[in-house]
Amino acid sequence: MKRTGFVCALLLSAACGGSSKPADTVDATPDGSSSAWTDKTIPAATGTTVYAAWASSTGELWIAGNRANQGANTQHWDGKAWSPLAAPALSLAAVMGVDDTHVYAVGASTTVDRFDGKAWSTVKDKHPGVASLDLRAVAKVGADVLVAGTKAGLGEGVIAKVDAGGFDEIATGLPKLPIVDALWSGGADAWGAGDGVVHQHGGTWKVEPTPAGKNVLLEGICGTGDSDVYVVGSQGTVLHYDGAWKAIDAGVPGATWSSCAISGGRLYLGGDTTNASGVGIVRSGAVAGGAFVEELQVEPATHDLDGPAVIVVVAGGKVVAIDQAGAVHVKS
Repeated sequence: MKRTGFVCALLLSAACGGSSKPADTVDATPDGSSSAWTDKTIPAATGTTVYAAWASSTGELWIAGNRANQGANTQHWDGKAWSPLAAPALSLAAVMGVDDTHVYAVGASTTVDRFDGKAWSTVKDKHPGVASLDLRAVAKVGADVLVAGTKAGLGEGVIAKVDAGGFDEIATGLPKLPIVDALWSGGADAWGAGDGVVHQHGGTWKVEPTPAGKNVLLEGICGTGDSDVYVVGSQGTVLHYDGAWKAIDAGVPGATWSSCAISGGRLYLGGDTTNASGVGIVRSGAVAGGAFVEELQVEPATHDLDGPAVIVVVAGGKVVAIDQAGAVHVKS
């Protein structure tokens, strides 16, 4: 779903005249999981159509997206209030930080922006090519920061390394790199997902032979380490890697899962039901196996179907779900 829009997203915006209804919740489930959520711990971040979110280890939140007719916008939750921070870009698709004073955001038109704790600045492309880059993902891999996406109009992916002097494309050695919509690292390895899964181990990149169905777009990656990786996407796809790949049934075959997170021995999935109403949903299941349960529904007044309905992250040890309107739901 995010492929046709800004990529890596959430739900709608007060700038578009929308608002989120209170979240529906369910009581404790037979497997012992709790579905008590509140949207009062963190107030909504208004004015931004949210397309990406990142949580620091201190529990602070960053969201990225855009304001209607005003270009890119980011907001930062410091534990007390949201602070809007204008970014020098037309749109943003992903955000990630090394810490609260080293935050990166990427987007279309070869956009890489960096926040130093005070303001955003543009990171230059060291060797600009003929094709513009539609960047959709950013991650810290070891000591490096990588960004990824696609070369506009060429139908192939791109991965680049960011340093103090700018960013430059990495030579993966693959005949054709699949389009990359998500990046993640559980240590030294790098994992990318989009039109397939790519994996870098020991400096060598390869395309992983996953059991993903035909025409599945993979949109999110999470895990606990390089031998415990989950990849999620369209057509209800949830894949797990522990040295070998297997598909997991999350109970909603038509869902588009755009993000995932692991907390308290459970895998949380954020996405939408991919129907006309665009209902955002969060489901969870024990990582040891077992049935998935519905945790949360978010029903916005309108829904940008080009972007994920709900993003799930772990902030300060708590599972947080953020929708496109900037409404924040915290699992207690």
